[in-house]
Amino acid sequence: METRQYRLGDVCTLRAGSAFKKKYQGLGDGDLPFIKVSDMNLPSNQFRIQKANNWVSQETAIEIGAKPFPAGTVVFAKIGEAIKQNRVRLLTIPTLIDNNMLGAMPNLNLVQPHYLMFALGTIGLDRWATGTAMPYLTQGTLNGVPIELPDMRTQRKIAAVLAAYDELIENNLRRIEILEEMAQAVYREWFVNFRFPGHEDVAMVDSPLGPIAEGWEAAPLGEVADYIGRGVSPKYDDQSSSVVINQRCIRDHRVSFEPSRTHRSKVKPEKYVMRGDVLVNSTGVGTLGRVAQLRRHVEDMTVDSHVTILRPPEWIPSEYWGRVLVAEESTFERLGAGATGQTELSRTAIGAVTIVVPNTELGQTYAGHVRPMDELAENLAQQLANLRATRDLLLPKLVSGEIDVSDLDIDTEWLAT
Repeated sequence: METRQYRLGDVCTLRAGSAFKKKYQGLGDGDLPFIKVSDMNLPSNQFRIQKANNWVSQETAIEIGAKPFPAGTVVFAKIGEAIKQNRVRLLTIPTLIDNNMLGAMPNLNLVQPHYLMFALGTIGLDRWATGTAMPYLTQGTLNGVPIELPDMRTQRKIAAVLAAYDELIENNLRRIEILEEMAQAVYREWFVNFRFPGHEDVAMVDSPLGPIAEGWEAAPLGEVADYIGRGVSPKYDDQSSSVVINQRCIRDHRVSFEPSRTHRSKVKPEKYVMRGDVLVNSTGVGTLGRVAQLRRHVEDMTVDSHVTILRPPEWIPSEYWGRVLVAEESTFERLGAGATGQTELSRTAIGAVTIVVPNTELGQTYAGHVRPMDELAENLAQQLANLRATRDLLLPKLVSGEIDVSDLDIDTEWLAT
């Protein structure tokens, strides 16, 4: 594949985002979306920005001097650890970005927007960062970064192949989200609104958590859980087959095995995780309190000492256990104690959290109702992992020309410019 070398500043215009006051954070509507670095981790924003948690009016944007970046702009973090995580995304609509991010607006005569996103994803932006304690990228440095580009026709072909994988991945993510929303909706209807099957014939009684259905129980997790405990202090070993789950694996109420590592630490039997276990991040501001449930069988796998395992007893279906603890995520976040940066969620604090446990028959009915949804979602999640692995394997090979697509007949018409 023939390429021509450019400087990044030749093929795109770099611009930093704008500072947004706290009062604009979390607004759910407005004329313009604006995104922060953390928004790039939302499930629907894996490759292209399609969702924002923050919106402002046109008047506010003008007032603070914030200019939206056009659709087709490639955005990425310019400061902090996020640089090393290589989060590079493509805007799909005009969007504002905050001042911890940079936008690269492509010169459409030289580079296709999707291709620029893929190229920046392989270039290793952290190599160009300045600073040790807090790395950051400067526009001056980035303008001089060398980048090799094939002709536009080849760029579109490469972009079409990779974007097709992105479409499949995003479709699977949407399907998983919908399935989880359906299961959560049933949970809320039955166990929060108390409109479960046959509720008309069941009296409500007082409990420490307020009125609950007769025959149900309100009990502390410490009395209900089969096991509550932290994991191990791992001795990492790339040659081992034993896996340790860390806090980065726990996101969006699911366990992702991609950030996990192998180790050779000694593990007590009870610290091996199993299907149905709920994992709670228990250290540090920002991550503490995040909840995820392990919904498939695994072997020889544990968690590190920053994660707490909550194991359900046999008489509580794992499907209910996962949802009731996800509902307590904000409670776990509030229970963190200690100095900033050293906040801990203790086993005692977790054990004191009181949950509602329905009668066994209703719990089993709920489990039977949502289990097919969970199984389908888990199958989709495994397909998702395979798609991501294949995409990540193809990405550097296509961009470098190791896999040459220039002579292949690939439809690129569907790929928006």
